[in-house]
Amino acid sequence: MSQSQKIFKTNKSAFKKIAVYFMVALFFGVGVMHFIKTETFASAMPNYLPEKILLVQLTGVIEILGALGLLFSKTRRAAGICIALFLICVFPVNLNMAFHPENFHPVPAWALYLRLPIQGILIWLAIVASKYTSSCQKLETKD
Repeated sequence: MSQSQKIFKTNKSAFKKIAVYFMVALFFGVGVMHFIKTETFASAMPNYLPEKILLVQLTGVIEILGALGLLFSKTRRAAGICIALFLICVFPVNLNMAFHPENFHPVPAWALYLRLPIQGILIWLAIVASKYTSSCQKLETKD
Protein backbone atom coordinates (compact mmCIF):
# COMPACT_ATOMS: atom_id res chain seq x y z
CA MET A 1 0.00 0.00 0.00
CA SER A 2 1.42 3.38 -0.99
CA GLN A 3 1.83 6.25 1.45
CA SER A 4 -1.03 8.22 -0.16
CA GLN A 5 -3.35 5.20 0.10
CA LYS A 6 -2.50 4.86 3.80
CA ILE A 7 -3.23 8.55 4.39
CA PHE A 8 -6.55 8.32 2.52
CA LYS A 9 -7.55 5.21 4.48
CA THR A 10 -6.62 6.92 7.77
CA ASN A 11 -8.53 10.11 6.87
CA LYS A 12 -11.56 8.09 5.75
CA SER A 13 -11.55 6.19 9.04
CA ALA A 14 -11.16 9.43 11.01
CA PHE A 15 -14.12 10.96 9.15
CA LYS A 16 -16.27 7.92 9.96
CA LYS A 17 -15.28 8.20 13.62
CA ILE A 18 -16.18 11.90 13.66
CA ALA A 19 -19.51 11.03 11.99
CA VAL A 20 -20.22 8.49 14.75
CA TYR A 21 -19.62 10.93 17.59
CA PHE A 22 -21.42 13.80 15.83
CA MET A 23 -24.49 11.62 15.26
CA VAL A 24 -24.37 10.27 18.83
CA ALA A 25 -24.28 13.80 20.27
CA LEU A 26 -26.97 15.07 17.91
CA PHE A 27 -29.41 12.20 18.32
CA PHE A 28 -28.92 11.80 22.05
CA GLY A 29 -29.38 15.54 22.57
CA VAL A 30 -32.42 15.84 20.32
CA GLY A 31 -33.88 12.66 21.79
CA VAL A 32 -33.65 14.13 25.30
CA MET A 33 -35.20 17.38 24.03
CA HIS A 34 -38.26 15.37 22.96
CA PHE A 35 -38.98 14.94 26.68
CA ILE A 36 -38.09 18.51 27.69
CA LYS A 37 -39.92 20.34 24.86
CA THR A 38 -42.61 17.76 24.14
CA GLU A 39 -45.29 20.30 23.22
CA THR A 40 -42.95 22.10 20.81
CA PHE A 41 -42.14 18.87 18.98
CA ALA A 42 -45.83 17.87 18.94
CA SER A 43 -46.78 21.19 17.34
CA ALA A 44 -44.44 20.42 14.41
CA MET A 45 -46.34 17.26 13.50
CA PRO A 46 -48.88 17.23 10.67
CA ASN A 47 -52.51 17.40 11.81
CA TYR A 48 -53.32 13.96 10.41
CA LEU A 49 -51.10 12.22 12.98
CA PRO A 50 -52.87 10.96 16.13
CA GLU A 51 -51.51 10.90 19.68
CA LYS A 52 -48.85 13.52 19.01
CA ILE A 53 -47.45 13.55 22.57
CA LEU A 54 -47.03 9.78 22.53
CA LEU A 55 -45.38 9.93 19.08
CA VAL A 56 -42.96 12.62 20.28
CA GLN A 57 -41.99 10.53 23.28
CA LEU A 58 -41.65 7.39 21.15
CA THR A 59 -39.44 9.17 18.61
CA GLY A 60 -37.38 10.58 21.48
CA VAL A 61 -36.75 7.04 22.75
CA ILE A 62 -35.88 5.90 19.23
CA GLU A 63 -33.36 8.72 18.83
CA ILE A 64 -31.72 8.01 22.19
CA LEU A 65 -31.51 4.27 21.46
CA GLY A 66 -30.10 5.00 18.00
CA ALA A 67 -27.43 7.22 19.51
CA LEU A 68 -26.50 4.59 22.08
CA GLY A 69 -26.45 1.92 19.38
CA LEU A 70 -23.87 3.91 17.40
CA LEU A 71 -21.50 3.82 20.35
CA PHE A 72 -20.93 0.07 20.22
CA SER A 73 -19.32 -1.75 17.32
CA LYS A 74 -21.70 -4.72 17.59
CA THR A 75 -24.78 -2.52 17.16
CA ARG A 76 -23.34 0.36 15.12
CA ARG A 77 -24.27 -0.91 11.66
CA ALA A 78 -27.88 -1.68 12.59
CA ALA A 79 -28.19 1.59 14.53
CA GLY A 80 -26.89 3.66 11.62
CA ILE A 81 -29.26 2.02 9.17
CA CYS A 82 -32.18 2.43 11.60
CA ILE A 83 -31.35 6.12 12.08
CA ALA A 84 -31.24 6.62 8.28
CA LEU A 85 -34.65 4.93 7.94
CA PHE A 86 -35.99 6.91 10.89
CA LEU A 87 -34.90 10.17 9.23
CA ILE A 88 -36.79 9.18 6.10
CA CYS A 89 -39.90 8.39 8.17
CA VAL A 90 -39.90 11.73 9.99
CA PHE A 91 -39.28 13.79 6.83
CA PRO A 92 -43.01 14.67 6.56
CA VAL A 93 -42.65 16.63 9.81
CA ASN A 94 -39.91 18.75 8.22
CA LEU A 95 -42.09 19.26 5.15
CA ASN A 96 -45.01 20.28 7.35
CA MET A 97 -42.84 22.86 9.09
CA ALA A 98 -41.50 24.24 5.78
CA PHE A 99 -44.97 24.48 4.25
CA HIS A 100 -46.42 26.23 7.33
CA PRO A 101 -43.67 28.59 8.57
CA GLU A 102 -46.26 30.90 10.12
CA ASN A 103 -46.84 28.24 12.80
CA PHE A 104 -43.19 28.20 13.87
CA HIS A 105 -42.44 31.83 14.55
CA PRO A 106 -39.76 33.08 15.42
CA VAL A 107 -37.95 30.47 13.29
CA PRO A 108 -37.43 32.08 9.86
CA ALA A 109 -38.96 30.30 6.86
CA TRP A 110 -35.55 29.95 5.19
CA ALA A 111 -34.31 27.92 8.18
CA LEU A 112 -37.27 25.56 7.89
CA TYR A 113 -36.53 25.06 4.18
CA LEU A 114 -32.82 24.57 4.94
CA ARG A 115 -33.75 21.60 7.15
CA LEU A 116 -34.97 19.68 4.09
CA PRO A 117 -31.56 19.16 2.42
CA ILE A 118 -29.89 18.84 5.83
CA GLN A 119 -32.07 15.77 6.38
CA GLY A 120 -30.39 14.17 3.35
CA ILE A 121 -26.95 14.99 4.76
CA LEU A 122 -27.92 13.41 8.09
CA ILE A 123 -29.13 10.27 6.31
CA TRP A 124 -25.76 10.06 4.54
CA LEU A 125 -23.88 10.63 7.83
CA ALA A 126 -25.89 7.87 9.51
CA ILE A 127 -24.80 5.46 6.77
CA VAL A 128 -21.18 6.67 7.03
CA ALA A 129 -21.25 6.24 10.81
CA SER A 130 -22.70 2.74 10.45
CA LYS A 131 -19.58 1.70 8.53
CA TYR A 132 -17.03 2.81 11.14
CA THR A 133 -15.02 0.00 12.65
CA SER A 134 -12.43 0.77 15.26
CA SER A 135 -9.30 -1.25 14.89
CA CYS A 136 -7.51 -2.08 18.08
CA GLN A 137 -3.91 -2.93 17.41
CA LYS A 138 -2.16 -5.36 19.64
CA LEU A 139 0.90 -3.84 21.25
CA GLU A 140 4.07 -5.65 20.45
CA THR A 141 6.54 -6.09 23.24
CA LYS A 142 10.15 -6.99 22.79
CA ASP A 143 11.67 -9.42 25.17
